[in-house]
Amino acid sequence: MGEAPGAIINIPLMIILIAMLLLSLWRKDHPERRQSY
Repeated sequence: MGEAPGAIINIPLMIILIAMLLLSLWRKDHPERRQSY
């Protein structure tokens, strides 16, 4: 695994993708907050 530099880029990318998915799901669960804003 140490010979694969791509892992260094893949880990942060995965975290960002998961965070975006969680945000999109959270917004769907709470549409009232977005309207009030």
